[in-house]
Amino acid sequence: MRKHLIPIIFTLFSCGLLFCCTPSGTKHNTDAGVDANNDANNQNNVDGDVDETDSDGDGVPDHLDACPNDINQWTDADTDGHCDEVDDACPGDGTGWTDADGDGHCDQGDDKCPDDINQWTDADGDGHCDELDDDCPDNPNGWVDSNGDGFCDGNDDNDGDGIRNYEEENYGDDCMISNPDAADSDRDGVLDPEDPYPMDPYPEYILHRNDNGTIDLMLSNRDGSFQNAVEIGESFGCTADAPHNCPANINYRYVAFYVSDFDNNGSVDFLAVGDSDTANATNPLDLWYFYRSNDITQGSSTTFEQRLVDSALVVSLGSLIADLNNDHRIDLVQLAVVKPANITQGILYSLENTGTVRTANCATTEDSANPNGCQFIRRQAADITPLVNNQWNVGLARDAVDFNGDGFRDLAITTMANGGDVAMPVYILNGAGDGTFTVPTTSYFSHNSGPCGSSPANSIVFGDFNDDSIGDIIMGFDDDGDPGSGWFYPGQVNGGVFGFNFAACFEAIDINPANENDSDAAGVSGSAQNFDFNFDGHQDVILGWNYQTAWAAPSRTVLYLGNGNGTFAPVITIRDFPSSTYGSNFAIPQRLCAWFPID
Repeated sequence: MRKHLIPIIFTLFSCGLLFCCTPSGTKHNTDAGVDANNDANNQNNVDGDVDETDSDGDGVPDHLDACPNDINQWTDADTDGHCDEVDDACPGDGTGWTDADGDGHCDQGDDKCPDDINQWTDADGDGHCDELDDDCPDNPNGWVDSNGDGFCDGNDDNDGDGIRNYEEENYGDDCMISNPDAADSDRDGVLDPEDPYPMDPYPEYILHRNDNGTIDLMLSNRDGSFQNAVEIGESFGCTADAPHNCPANINYRYVAFYVSDFDNNGSVDFLAVGDSDTANATNPLDLWYFYRSNDITQGSSTTFEQRLVDSALVVSLGSLIADLNNDHRIDLVQLAVVKPANITQGILYSLENTGTVRTANCATTEDSANPNGCQFIRRQAADITPLVNNQWNVGLARDAVDFNGDGFRDLAITTMANGGDVAMPVYILNGAGDGTFTVPTTSYFSHNSGPCGSSPANSIVFGDFNDDSIGDIIMGFDDDGDPGSGWFYPGQVNGGVFGFNFAACFEAIDINPANENDSDAAGVSGSAQNFDFNFDGHQDVILGWNYQTAWAAPSRTVLYLGNGNGTFAPVITIRDFPSSTYGSNFAIPQRLCAWFPID
């Protein structure tokens, strides 16, 4: 009201002392300080050039009134467009004007909790205000510190094993789960950070095919050596739930194996394919599931339960094991080609794990909406015919890794124009995270071309072989060129983009060093895989090959222990098969995702 009183008092004072009304009522200016305009509106223009209009009649001329159309407001100290007297609850804050909770912090500006009078800051932007609700105001991933140790529960490491509780309870980047309250979750003597399967108390193992109608299992000693093979599995597949194999058929063989964690309980299990007549390529196959107790106090490390999943398996399950659709379940990829001479068609199929292996009664279905108890949903993942048409051969890597950093696993394939010593394009099919893949139009690089490679490739192995926390590959092992040579391609990151340092590639393994230039010679291996068998922190390579001729017995399974710099120690023979090619017919545990960092 003071803005209204001032001009009234001033006018009365002026009328009484400075001028008098004439009988006609005409006003006469006697002082420019009152009405120099002589316009009878009591608005002083001073020099006659300033408009003294007061649109809202609040006594403050428009040119001085921040709110010229509001009789109740006239100042806007912070120039935010909201007048101070009524509209601006924060007249000193140019970024805000309302304060819903009345805590003195403007809603639009510095109040991150506009409905809580006791809180206004959220330094880490996690949606939990710092003053009361956030025990960890500097951690955007947590806000509760139950034990008051200064670290959010997700950052706690209750068992002191170097892995945060949150990471142990979720699959995360390491694709594993473990017990956050036990440094050695499975009590096997290996601490969780060094244990590839921290919830499985039993040693890792290798499975081999045999001719006894059973499966050979070799337990790892975790020092690069293995125990003698023991036979597991019901002889010739004759079990109570497989009466079609009884009485025993002595021709029955377990012919293929997939070792991982198919029931997603943290313990290693495996699938096995049984064939009642290996001479007949069209007869239906059995799919078996093998698992053992996760309690080290019950049973032995070579005792498995065996159940039949399907007795009419008619499609291959492929050779690649990985989580293709980011649901933390082990999936498979099958490569199917039509090859009358050279290839005329190539299709990749994803087999997506439904998580029902303990109860499944069929292997695959193509009905994703109604899997009806089947273990896998089979769907087309990619049509690679444009890449493989008229090629002599195509190969699929055994692992799927994330090449482009989008969080989805990608596939790698190689093509071979003929059976000689030729360059081999490597193509990367980027995953969409749903079991499908994009087919590229150009190759990622070419192996056995330029400085890298001295023979074609039958194996591609992914891992960090030089311990620089960036993924590398090893590929090669063919019968032509330099038979048996495997080349190391170091990964690198430039400008945030992952790729390979082709100038630094070198021959890392040569399984046939006595023969450096030949054709159709011993040295072929399509079975190369990697694992840290001696638990020294370096990735090792295991493979099988026929060591006298390229395609016939005798054969061996051999191990190369990694040195951590892309090179390997001298070869170790794990097992010799003097009368069969079963040296390559083996399987080792494969994790949910390969360790292949790219940043």
